[in-house]
Amino acid sequence: MGAVMFYFLVALRRKHDRFYAVPEKPGLTSVDAKLTIALVTKEFPPHDTDSGLFAYRYAQALVALGHQVHVITTGDKESDRESDGYWLHKIRLKTPWFFGLIRNSGFPESGGHLAHSYLISKRLAHLARQYRFDIVEFPERGAEGLLCFLRRSTPPFVVRFHTSEGFQHQLAAWPFNLDRLWVRTMEKYWIARASAAIGTSGDLVRKYENFYHFDFSAVPIIPYPVAKDCFDEGPQAPCENHDEILFLGPLELKNGPHVLVQAIPAVLDKVPNAHFVLVGDDRGLRQYCEKLVSDAGLSEKVTFLDELPRDRDAETSRRPAVCVFPALWENLPHAFLEAMAAGWPVVASNVGGFRDIIENGVNGLLVDAGDPDSLAAAVTATLSDDGKRFQFSQQAPVRIRDVCDPQRVAEMSLEIYRGVLGK
Repeated sequence: MGAVMFYFLVALRRKHDRFYAVPEKPGLTSVDAKLTIALVTKEFPPHDTDSGLFAYRYAQALVALGHQVHVITTGDKESDRESDGYWLHKIRLKTPWFFGLIRNSGFPESGGHLAHSYLISKRLAHLARQYRFDIVEFPERGAEGLLCFLRRSTPPFVVRFHTSEGFQHQLAAWPFNLDRLWVRTMEKYWIARASAAIGTSGDLVRKYENFYHFDFSAVPIIPYPVAKDCFDEGPQAPCENHDEILFLGPLELKNGPHVLVQAIPAVLDKVPNAHFVLVGDDRGLRQYCEKLVSDAGLSEKVTFLDELPRDRDAETSRRPAVCVFPALWENLPHAFLEAMAAGWPVVASNVGGFRDIIENGVNGLLVDAGDPDSLAAAVTATLSDDGKRFQFSQQAPVRIRDVCDPQRVAEMSLEIYRGVLGK
């Protein structure tokens, strides 16, 4: 089966090594012309993921600028409906027999991605004939549009870097096998075929250069949009939870919850009343973290909560004294952006998109990734300095408004689109 997939990808490269000829379309002669844009995303609200939330907010921002937007995503059944000014087209997940054969022959991940790409290609071709898309945006993850090259009607497309599955495998230290090699190969080929690429953090783009061996020096960096309702209007009220340290994010290796747990004793030595709350769904590390806490005799000082919906209730929406993101590596999580938008004092690792957003000591603190001592010192310093916490709470929302304004994100992306279209 590995040989079959190899020859399949080779044939795909040879047959479809061509560029899509952009058709002339009336009305696209100036920067003010409105575009018909398709956004393809496997995840979309109510799926509460970074890429899904991005697509939701980005679609709204494009519509606000007067563009026609079609979101193509997955659902329990096929449907087409207008929602908040954009079209939402859902594809029912199913596996055609040929791709089921691939999945059952030792290639569950790559076979699943190929099946999804096949369903996307069919639906996109149908919608493109109906709506004449000017451009299509895909995520790089899972090579969702790979099989669209089998159809000559494919419009030009742009990929936006969120964090590819092949790169996620490396971050999570998953065992490497032939199936995951094919996932990486498909994603690499898919990225190479894009008319343009957009990065969401500078660190991710640099790591992709090493991971995929491409020159991405010209790839623009456009962070995720943050909705206006994420900001606390008016002056910040005094912190209700003077010694609460909050962790937000799935409990998995790359997010570093174990680093925070290892830092807890050092923080408690300086701030005995501190309490730690770790909020996030378990992705393999909760039991380990709970054992570390139990073995240290700190169970009364630490609370573990499952992942919360974004419309938090009154109890969980209280402002913490410090919100920590001790990731070993992370791109640009929405939880981090929303915490800063809400004026929560933030301590984060000096990796990924954190260092694109945080000006160390001005609107938050950066610490060495994977270093519990560095994290403990930063958390303790923030807890002990009311003036610094107030400064962070004032400056963080200003930074997010400057770089993550939805209209700004949309306008910068549209410049990339028009560059592809030659308009």
